[in-house]
Amino acid sequence: MFNGITSDKIEHVQLREKLEAMLMSCKSKDTVHALLCEMRNIVLANGLPNETPAERNSIIKDQGGCSLRGRIWKAFFRIDKLSADMYLKLLNAGPSTEYSKICLDMGRVFPTSKVLLVAWSA
Repeated sequence: MFNGITSDKIEHVQLREKLEAMLMSCKSKDTVHALLCEMRNIVLANGLPNETPAERNSIIKDQGGCSLRGRIWKAFFRIDKLSADMYLKLLNAGPSTEYSKICLDMGRVFPTSKVLLVAWSA
């Protein structure tokens, strides 16, 4: 249940507000694990919110901003700051040594995903 809503799906605006509030409250190490578990459940049930036009403009203009979507992924991986240089180094390093295991898990977790089927067949 979310703010009196019993549906598994949360309206887009409410989803963004809820996730923003959760990210803001992730400051204490004591509460991070529980909040991340709750965020994962919300994202699994509702997906990640799309970037807003304001977020896209901020990123395009390189104002140092990060979209809500990006901040959620960073929270999931427990990354606070990631410079562009470090990001490029990670990309250039290539796939993780666990890449094949991740692909197998994705197929088991999302067996009917058309997006994954198209990506894997390419």
